[in-house]
Amino acid sequence: MNKISLVLVGCLFSSPLFANDVQYSNKIELDSSTTQFSIVSANMNMLATKTETHDIPGCSTIGEAGQDCTRTTVLERKPVVEVVISYSNPNVLIEGNGGYTYTSMYLNPASFSQTEIDKLMSIYPSWKHPFSKVGRQFIKDNLSLSVVRAVREIKVVDTAKSSLCLPQGESSAPAPGCVEHLVYRTAKSYVNEVTVSVKH
Repeated sequence: MNKISLVLVGCLFSSPLFANDVQYSNKIELDSSTTQFSIVSANMNMLATKTETHDIPGCSTIGEAGQDCTRTTVLERKPVVEVVISYSNPNVLIEGNGGYTYTSMYLNPASFSQTEIDKLMSIYPSWKHPFSKVGRQFIKDNLSLSVVRAVREIKVVDTAKSSLCLPQGESSAPAPGCVEHLVYRTAKSYVNEVTVSVKH
């Protein structure tokens, strides 16, 4: 097979590169009803920032044997300090997690000293070191958690000034010929703003 044929085959079975830079963030907004916030773990993680997807030759997506006929290769990863927050949300029924919900924040490793990063790297990947206390000590030495109740402005439908097409009868369909006209107004909504700060 000549070089031109090889290039054509490569075009048939691969897609353009996908790049997505890391979005660092030390804040998250949660429902105002959430409570009992806590930092439960901190560890190094390597997030994929550049991938390439290939079609698998001879693979079929049709019929009972249909399957995902693509393979994604990670070409580039960037390090982050992953901080996991737990909280209780009475509006969400969670079974098997003690009633807690978990979410992650990604902090820039440059926010910490090289000594502290080296400590986290010594237990990377964290699943290989289930009994290590390094992560807990890292949290104690470097991180603090704060939660404030914050107000946000949102747009809601002003039912007094709007014309709504409401369901009619058993069909639950709006009345024939009804033309809906929505008017919005500004309202206040409250959230819990959770912030993880780096101690200096």
